[in-house]
Amino acid sequence: MLLRFSALIFALLLSSMPPAAGNPDIATAIEAHAQAVHVMDDEWMEDPYIYRHGGSYFLTCTRLDNSMGNSQGIEIWSSTDLVRWESLGIPWTFFRSSWLKEREVEARKQKSEFWLWSPELYFYDERWVAVHSTNRNLSNFLISDGGEYNDSYAEPFGPDFGDRQDPSIFTDNDGSHWLVWDCAKIARLKPDFSGFAGEEMTIGPADRALGHRGCTVRRIGSKYVLFGTAWSTDILRQGTYNLYYCTADKLTGPYGPRQFAGRFCGHGTPFKDKKGRWWTTAFQNGEYETGTAKGQKLCDEAQPWTLNPQGLTLVPLKVTTLADGDIAIRANAPGYSEP
Repeated sequence: MLLRFSALIFALLLSSMPPAAGNPDIATAIEAHAQAVHVMDDEWMEDPYIYRHGGSYFLTCTRLDNSMGNSQGIEIWSSTDLVRWESLGIPWTFFRSSWLKEREVEARKQKSEFWLWSPELYFYDERWVAVHSTNRNLSNFLISDGGEYNDSYAEPFGPDFGDRQDPSIFTDNDGSHWLVWDCAKIARLKPDFSGFAGEEMTIGPADRALGHRGCTVRRIGSKYVLFGTAWSTDILRQGTYNLYYCTADKLTGPYGPRQFAGRFCGHGTPFKDKKGRWWTTAFQNGEYETGTAKGQKLCDEAQPWTLNPQGLTLVPLKVTTLADGDIAIRANAPGYSEP
């Protein structure tokens, strides 16, 4: 699927640049790991996802149109320092999909757009693997054919992958791969990604619904952490778009109660930087407001609002191991750390 130009070549080009050229304040904030950092403010994006591979970070996201030819697809950027991002283009678009024609006819009948949502990107066994959903009740699972120097791909599930909103892949310590989708279902994947190795299961907090979308799983210490997204009012597009989580000793559960992780971090994807520190991505979803004064006055106002401007926001996370072995996670940034 992925690249005619090697990601390794791009990583080498980026690493030859000064580590924070032109962005000393952003670089200092990244190093401090104590406040939200806004970058790429000239790019419209939602659902930003960051994956670290080798010496680089790879970013992809929802784009209603792309800067390169206005083509709906998986657009990718690369960075070595989280400060400066270089475009790697759009190696896969809807035009390559085996099921596009059928869905395009449906879209034309409804006189509506065809959107690619929530792409995520991984590198396994010298192959790039990507998943995404769409606004057409059909998601996709893609595998590169021939490694990162080849932009051809396979669709092992084809249209049988079905409508699995916001799909995400979790790889456990034993090497097993699991698909996570909706809020939240999981199913084990075959080692070669040719299909599912078991039935789907539903997981979530013991006390209430986790949220409505954007779920992903991380293994932190001995715990499995299921992250998900909800509005602060539990009503669609009312209040603030937040990140929540719950923990378990086993991937399949049972999970403990829902807990708050970060305000304005809804559909963020937690990742570790090169120093082993945790961050989550965030984006503008609601009316952008500077400062925190409005947050002090209007905790759950019906009009959605956010401290995130357009572009990519990186929010540091503080991860603490508690006395009983459980994990506590909280945004480590003013305006983001309190519900």
